[in-house]
Amino acid sequence: MSAETLTAIAGALDVDLPSLSREPRDLWAGMLGVDPDEVTPELIATKTDDLKGKYVTVRLDVVECSADLRPAFEAEAIHFECIPKDDGIQDVAAELN
Repeated sequence: MSAETLTAIAGALDVDLPSLSREPRDLWAGMLGVDPDEVTPELIATKTDDLKGKYVTVRLDVVECSADLRPAFEAEAIHFECIPKDDGIQDVAAELN
């Protein structure tokens, strides 16, 4: 991965770059404040449920073709980003946006 991608991932996870090279169990243990041996799927599920009780979650769907647009019209919010860099595609995407 590029340095930019790694930096973005680290930012999204709220961890420093060296943390990305650690064992996943160690990373989870650090985020959950437990020993690595205590990290289990059940613990992660419990913590996830706790967070869902505190925060509103938003489902994210990736739209890759026009046939997938229907859910976008029913969404409460939309983040629009056109990935291909082709000028013709970018022009159509700008008009749609």
